[in-house]
Amino acid sequence: MQMPFLKDYFLNLNLFEPRPESNEVQDNQTRRWNLLTTRVYLIVLLSTLIVIALFLSLTSQTTIVKVEFPTKQQFEKLPSNARCPCSQISFPHSKFVSLQTTFHQVCSSDVISVRWFQAINLRANATYFPRGDFQTFGSAQFQALAGFCRLAKANIEQAINSFYLRTFLTPQVLSDTDLQSKIQALIAELQSTAPNTFNGLLRLVNDMIRTNELMNGLLTVATYRYYFLSQNNVNLARIGIGYIQADGYWCTCQIKLCLWSPSGIHQVFNRSVEPFPAILLWQIPGISSGCLPVHSILLSDLECFYNQTCVNKLVSYFPITNETFVAMNATKRSRFHPNSTVKSVVDELMIEDWITNISYENYYSQCAPKLCTFYETSRHKKMYVITKLISLMASLAIGFKLIIPIVMRAVRMLTDRTPRPQTSGKDSWIRLTKVVA
Repeated sequence: MQMPFLKDYFLNLNLFEPRPESNEVQDNQTRRWNLLTTRVYLIVLLSTLIVIALFLSLTSQTTIVKVEFPTKQQFEKLPSNARCPCSQISFPHSKFVSLQTTFHQVCSSDVISVRWFQAINLRANATYFPRGDFQTFGSAQFQALAGFCRLAKANIEQAINSFYLRTFLTPQVLSDTDLQSKIQALIAELQSTAPNTFNGLLRLVNDMIRTNELMNGLLTVATYRYYFLSQNNVNLARIGIGYIQADGYWCTCQIKLCLWSPSGIHQVFNRSVEPFPAILLWQIPGISSGCLPVHSILLSDLECFYNQTCVNKLVSYFPITNETFVAMNATKRSRFHPNSTVKSVVDELMIEDWITNISYENYYSQCAPKLCTFYETSRHKKMYVITKLISLMASLAIGFKLIIPIVMRAVRMLTDRTPRPQTSGKDSWIRLTKVVA
C-alpha cells in the first residue's frame, strides 16, 4: 500500500506551484512544466549532493599533529616524517657511547712477565754467544714485545678518551637505526686511524735508529776491534754484524736492517766476531734474529709459545731458573693465526675485539625533544561528510530553486511551437523579464 502512495506522491510533487496569494492561474500545460521543473530540481540537487559526497569521501586531508614532550616509546611510534628538534643539539660521545677493547693474549701471557725476562737474561754473558743465538737477544726481544703491549694499550686508551670528548651534533632526534649507523661509522674511523697513528710513530723511531746508526749493548748491530799498527799506534775499527737471511742472502746491519734470519740455541760460548761457526743445537720455530731486538721481534711469530713442549724445551736451555711458564692457548678464539708475525699483530694495535655499547636511551635523554610535529594524511570521516552535506544542502536548495525555474522557462520558450503574433521589441523585452521573474 505504501509503494503506490509514494509513487503517486513523487509523481504529483510540485515544488513550484503558484502561491495562493499570487492569484496566478495554473493551467494544465503550466502544471506539467512545474512538475517537470520539480523533477529536474530534485535530480540536480541529489546529483550534486552525491558528487560532493563522493568527492569528500575519496579525497584526503592533511593535518599537522603535535606531540609535546614525547617519551622514547612515543617517538618510536611516530611516522618517519616526524620532526623532533633536540632541546640539546650537542653533547660528548661519552654520554651515550662506551668503548672497550680486548688485546692479544700475548699481552697477558707469561712471556712478557718479569719472571720470563729474568729467566732468559744471561746479563753480561749475553754478548759471548754467536750471532743469531737466542741467549744473546731473547730477553731484549720480549721486553720490546712487552713495550709494544704497553704502548698499544696506552695509545688506544688515549684514542678512546679523545673519542669520548668529541662532540656529537644532532639537531633532530635520530632513530635508533640511524644513530647506530652514524656512531658505527665514527668508530670504524677510529679503528682505522688509531693503528695508523701508532705505526707511524714506530716507523719514525726505527728510521731515527737506523739513520743515526745507534748501537746497542748486545752488539747485535756492530762491534769494535782494536788493531795494533805499532807499539804506540792503535786503530779502533767498527765492524758491522752480518746475518744470513731466510732467502739465503747475506745482510750487513751497517747498510740496512736485515730481514728474517733464523734464531736458535748454540752449543758453546763463542764470541760473535769470531770467524768459525758454533754448533747449532736447536732452531727456535718462528723467532728471528737480526740487527735490533726491537726490529727482529716484529719479524718473528709466536708459534713456539702456543706449544707447551716448545716452551719447556726453550726454558731447559736456561738451567739457572726453576720457574715454569705456561704456553698461550692455541684454541682460544682470535683474529690472528698463531703463525702471524708480531708486526701484523702490532699493526692492529694488538687488538682482538672492539666491544661497543651505544645506548639509545642515554642518547634520547640527552637530546630531550620538547615537541614533535608531523603531517598526517587521512580520508574524511563519515560524520564530517554528513555534516558538510547538511551545511551545503540549504544553500544548494535555495540556489537551485532560483536557477532551475529560470532555465526551465527559457527551455519552454525555446521549445514552444505555438504561433504567436508579432510583437514589438518593447513587448518582447517585457515578456522576457516576466519569464526570468
